[in-house]
Amino acid sequence: MNCNQALVKSRVKRIVGLIIGLPALLSVAVSVLKFLYFSIDNGSSMGSMLATPCKWVVHWVYTHTPFLGVFWEHSPVPTYATLATLENLYFAGAYAAIFIAMALRASGNSLARRSAKMREMLDQQIISASDTKMDPSLPELEQTVTILDASVFRQTRQLYLAPLVTAAIGAGLFKLAGF
Repeated sequence: MNCNQALVKSRVKRIVGLIIGLPALLSVAVSVLKFLYFSIDNGSSMGSMLATPCKWVVHWVYTHTPFLGVFWEHSPVPTYATLATLENLYFAGAYAAIFIAMALRASGNSLARRSAKMREMLDQQIISASDTKMDPSLPELEQTVTILDASVFRQTRQLYLAPLVTAAIGAGLFKLAGF
């Protein structure tokens, strides 16, 4: 693909990443808040002491975000007792969508960087060619250049490593909190 096609494709990848990532991030955040609200009180005095401020915070967030009503109504509440429930699968799908969106954005950024470097090289080539009698134009040169696509699946950190590290840290924090 040439420079202009690469630039358009990088913008599309970034926008698709934003469209996928933002609702997924909001859904996961609301799901975690709902999980804390419904699961923090285990009946002990320590649990009740921790549950009261946490429930106040979650209630405050709920009352001050009416524009997130769709997420408050439809976001799944994950359960830690059984992992094979439908709610947990929906939560895992939203969680995975966050990192897929991050990989799309990283792929679009990489493609945009390649396109910018290539455009800079073409500008330098035009400047150096202006000294000679050959005078190629920028659109002519852009059509001859090919830029390789940046695959989403090659974004190792965003797509493969980050979900595992984040899940391990979250599980550790919930284990320390007594869940």
